[in-house]
Amino acid sequence: MHKYKIFSHQKQILCYFLQCVTLLSMLGVTAHAESNEATTKNNLPKVTVKPLSELLTSENNSVPATVVSLNHAIIGAQISGKVKKVNVKTGDLVDKGKILVELDCRDYQLAKKQTQLALESAKAQEALANKQYTRNLQLRKLKTIPQNILDESILQSQLVRADIAAKKVAIEQAKLAVERCKIKAPYAGQITERFVSVGQLLAPNSPVFKLLQTHALEIKADLTASSVESAKKATALFYTYGSLKIPVTFRSVVNEIKQGGRTLQARLLPKSADPLIVGASGRLEWRGKRTMLPAEYVIRRNGQMGVLLYVKTKKEAGKEGKTKFYPLADASEGQSAFIDLPVNTQIIVSNRHRLKPDQAVGLE
Repeated sequence: MHKYKIFSHQKQILCYFLQCVTLLSMLGVTAHAESNEATTKNNLPKVTVKPLSELLTSENNSVPATVVSLNHAIIGAQISGKVKKVNVKTGDLVDKGKILVELDCRDYQLAKKQTQLALESAKAQEALANKQYTRNLQLRKLKTIPQNILDESILQSQLVRADIAAKKVAIEQAKLAVERCKIKAPYAGQITERFVSVGQLLAPNSPVFKLLQTHALEIKADLTASSVESAKKATALFYTYGSLKIPVTFRSVVNEIKQGGRTLQARLLPKSADPLIVGASGRLEWRGKRTMLPAEYVIRRNGQMGVLLYVKTKKEAGKEGKTKFYPLADASEGQSAFIDLPVNTQIIVSNRHRLKPDQAVGLE
């Protein structure tokens, strides 16, 4: 009986020991799971966020712009001839009608005299034909000559008149050739290249100078459709180049979206007489009425431009959440963008370039 009591007591101690071991094991598993979960959470990428209202700025826009000339043509010879005189050099400013090059014109002047003499001869023949016609007409009325002789005199008069008309056209051509012996500037501008020398024999269409029109300048810029509307409504629109700041106004917008892009070509006119350099790459700047998201927060994901948001779900608590990419349809690389989200939307401002859409993150 005494042995049975001892055995029963030992059995109770053993059961208690086994329960303690089981409890400790369960506590260890739970602690390990909690440790793993804590480690996973601690390894989440850390980000900082700001509400959209703190990031929006006034609509200060700026896009690349270039000064272009409406005319920068190669001036060429229209007739053949030897260069007699060159009156301008590269870099010279010339007025419209300025004689740039003079050709040896003696052959064309002689041709002009020949056509004038031929015209005088034709006029003498016309006078003779008219007299013959008048005489034959009187004789025909008296019925002393047949009708065919009168018809021949009429035909002769018509042929002479046609020949006179042809001679007059030849004289005009000869005059035009003489005028073209002097190659003139078709518009005021500056000589940018020279292709001719004294004594050179020119053929028709041979280039002599390249002339840049310096007073017919425009500003060219590529804008998105929304930027065009914004710029047209802007209170002030400027072209800037270095220290130069010139007010401009829209002349036209080409209604064609460039292949491979989303921009329209705008042409603008300067509103001041400040000198502009053709080809100068400056900026088109304007201040709009709307607010925009600065360009530094606009990123590209999967071929789209947009902004990376921070969102929380019901399953997440504390400082954990996930990213969400919100595309901006009219956004362009390196430019501020319009955004139509509530002002309390949380925008990721740090580590955004390393993150992917729908990625779990933690707040710093």
